[in-house]
Amino acid sequence: MDKNSTDSHRKKKVGSVIAASVIIVFMVFLAVMIWWDNKSDPLPSVLFIIRMAIPVIIIICVIVVLLQRIGEIRGGEEDEASKY
Repeated sequence: MDKNSTDSHRKKKVGSVIAASVIIVFMVFLAVMIWWDNKSDPLPSVLFIIRMAIPVIIIICVIVVLLQRIGEIRGGEEDEASKY
């Protein structure tokens, strides 16, 4: 594997991690805001759980997709597809 290909893979991985991190930080902020809002004006437990579940589910999905993306980069699927 040549240096340009390795450098390209590293850039793709870093870009993916940065993008995922931004979304995760935003969702954590949203979850904290929901929790803080619930302290001042409590919702019924079911509604609170539903509201909190949305950002948590998004965080889990982002992590799963990030792991899949890193696997694609390591596997060289884009390199193979770019030949055609």
